Amino acid sequence: MENKCLVWFRKDLRLYDNPAIDAAKSFHHVYPLFIFDEDIYENRFLGKASIWWLENSLKSLNININNTLKIFRGDSLKIIPKLCEDLKINSVFWNRCYEKDRIAKDTKLKNKLLANNINAKSFNANLLWEPWTIKNKSGNPYKVFTPFYKSGCLEALSPRHPLKKPEKIFFKKVNSNLEEYNFNYSSIKNHWSTKFEKYWQVGENGAKKNFDSFLKNGSKNYSIGRNFPGKENVSRLSPYLHWGEISPFEIWHTANNRMQGENKKIFLSEIGWREFSYHLLYNFPDLKEKNLKDNFDDFPWLENDTLLKKWKKGLTGYPIVDAGMRELWETGYMHNRVRMITSSFL
Repeated sequence: MENKCLVWFRKDLRLYDNPAIDAAKSFHHVYPLFIFDEDIYENRFLGKASIWWLENSLKSLNININNTLKIFRGDSLKIIPKLCEDLKINSVFWNRCYEKDRIAKDTKLKNKLLANNINAKSFNANLLWEPWTIKNKSGNPYKVFTPFYKSGCLEALSPRHPLKKPEKIFFKKVNSNLEEYNFNYSSIKNHWSTKFEKYWQVGENGAKKNFDSFLKNGSKNYSIGRNFPGKENVSRLSPYLHWGEISPFEIWHTANNRMQGENKKIFLSEIGWREFSYHLLYNFPDLKEKNLKDNFDDFPWLENDTLLKKWKKGLTGYPIVDAGMRELWETGYMHNRVRMITSSFL
């Protein structure tokens, strides 16, 4: 077999600090692909704002790799083995995801590839501490953030330093009979999401600019300013982190070097909250459908479609709630403190 590999992008749409890319740097032919797998729970329920972001992030990545990205829609368990067969691929690399259904498919895929003498390796690109590495003194997963972060994470091994972007990598476009998939979501004229372009530069370059701007400006008074929705003291990194356009390792170490005192301490703990959410979803995979504490199972919800529609449109008559919901509609984003208020109001 020739020196060929597949790099399977997922929620790691970047080149800097991307272990799967780093593993491929010595190959003569590197075929990059993305699969919109509708078997995955998250993909079945993606909101329209998220789809807009994903499409534009993939466009940005494609530009950064010389227009070699191939996008498919379908079952990754079928598409990847077929591509390996068609292209005579001897290695497949990807970065790990931590949802229950993704893990199950990844395991099946890895076994299938190895059974066909294809080297299959996955890497950690998206979490500072993978969920199975942090346990309490009894050997069980944490359910409360503060002990998880202070006793679990901060007393564990320090997060690794970011990997450099390979100086040269030989990306090639997949040539296959499988049909390529195009989102074509941004081409819908006058769609409500088109205005997002005014507020966001999607992609790896946009993530770096956004983070640098925060460090130069908003981070100076982060510990206090983040509590005031009218102030520019939040990082707005959440969508970039979700799709992996920036590495949590880069954020962690850069903030450690460039932030000071209480501002740094609190900002890093907020990155810890992201780790905690993955920790819970991995160790309690039914959390997306069931309460962590079953005493909330009989919570007395009021069902009123009229009031719900007013909440959605920002017409409740409560200014801070309505401002948050209108901010979400206008920009696809809502300030952290306002998210707490609007969700509690709901």
